[in-house]
Amino acid sequence: MTSMPEIGGMDGGHFAVILAGGIIGLVIMRFAASYFVGLLDRRPGLETAAYLIVAWVGVKLAVYTLAHPELAILTEGFAKSAGWKISFWSVLLSIGIGGWFLSKEKTHQTVESKPVVQN
Repeated sequence: MTSMPEIGGMDGGHFAVILAGGIIGLVIMRFAASYFVGLLDRRPGLETAAYLIVAWVGVKLAVYTLAHPELAILTEGFAKSAGWKISFWSVLLSIGIGGWFLSKEKTHQTVESKPVVQN
């Protein structure tokens, strides 16, 4: 506890740290988004890899759901087993690395201007 007053039922010091972290996170996300937009502009094939990564993470979430004790479609320990974790990370890294090396760098072509004919 700090000597700062409570804000919303929370210690003022904790609130200040959370607020500062949120603001710093927004600023970092702004610059990271600009970087990734530029990267996707240079290597358009990475977009497909990004979709595949999202789909693969969806598979992981499905495995965790199917291994939940109330469903028990998969054994409860499967989602936390070393074999599944190694498989998941291997495929995830393969998608990322494959996406990088298989995406061709876009070449910037100059558009030739045609003379305008005036009547």
